[in-house]
Amino acid sequence: MTFLRRLLVCLVLFGAALAAPALWLETACVAPQSGDAPDFAGWQRQDEARVYSDLAVIARRSSPSDFDYGSAIGGFWRGLCAARGGEKAASLALDDKIAAYLSADVFTLGLGLRGVWERTIGAATLWLRGPYRTSEDEFELNALDAYAAFLKDRPWYDYPYTDEISHFWRDVASSGIAYPRKWDRRAEFSLEYWFKAGAAPIVRSLTPAPGGQVASAESALRPSLQ
Repeated sequence: MTFLRRLLVCLVLFGAALAAPALWLETACVAPQSGDAPDFAGWQRQDEARVYSDLAVIARRSSPSDFDYGSAIGGFWRGLCAARGGEKAASLALDDKIAAYLSADVFTLGLGLRGVWERTIGAATLWLRGPYRTSEDEFELNALDAYAAFLKDRPWYDYPYTDEISHFWRDVASSGIAYPRKWDRRAEFSLEYWFKAGAAPIVRSLTPAPGGQVASAESALRPSLQ
């Protein structure tokens, strides 16, 4: 099999994996039809905010490696199933559904890959670091708080990801102890935010936004760490 064929197979399998949860919602999810069911898009955003708030709490209490990423993702999709029974979800246009499911896929992929990283590379550098947090750890904890607060009112694709990456690399000194942990945190944060920054314009272009407002690139979300 040539390289291009292998690449095509990988892309097809990747696309099928992304589509599987949405197909489950559309074909196998059984949710009672109710006018009292939560708003589909609103519930999706609020649950993402809840997950990142919980992650921030666990990270401060112990470490991001201790968070149950699998349960968080499973609970998210089960909640979407329940929200799908609402009148607003039932009346969603196809474009709106595609945008909603793409958002859910970005959330799932981002959190899932973060979970794999934290349970492997992150756990190793945490052990090497010891009990004291680096300045990168502190920056990331503040970023989690800011991100969760942002998601309570705004969609994820309006967040200024590239600005936050710039602030991280500019404002947090790379010198100090625990070099493996410092560079691990920089790599994990940057890769996650670049992934979301790349996906955001695609989902935004498919999502009708009242007022056409987008997030300000100005990062006044939290104090920068020196």
